[in-house]
Amino acid sequence: MPETEEELAYYREIEDFFAAMRGVPHIVSPKDFQLLRGWWRDRIPLAAVAAGISEVFARRRDRNDRDPVVSLTCLLYTSDAADDNRVV
Repeated sequence: MPETEEELAYYREIEDFFAAMRGVPHIVSPKDFQLLRGWWRDRIPLAAVAAGISEVFARRRDRNDRDPVVSLTCLLYTSDAADDNRVV
């Protein structure tokens, strides 16, 4: 469970952004939640997470990949963007 309202807002912002990119509602899985919690603890800015999510969707669009993105864990396997100050 989130410890503060600020932490909860962080999780909701990411969840809402991810759902908007998918075009359908998204319920955070326990695995996704652990990922979110790690980003919160590491102080990864929302803008960096949003940039990473956007990049994943852009890459998939460029490849004409029709499989849906169903989890935030897709951000773990796309690149080593930590060096670029974004989550991907």
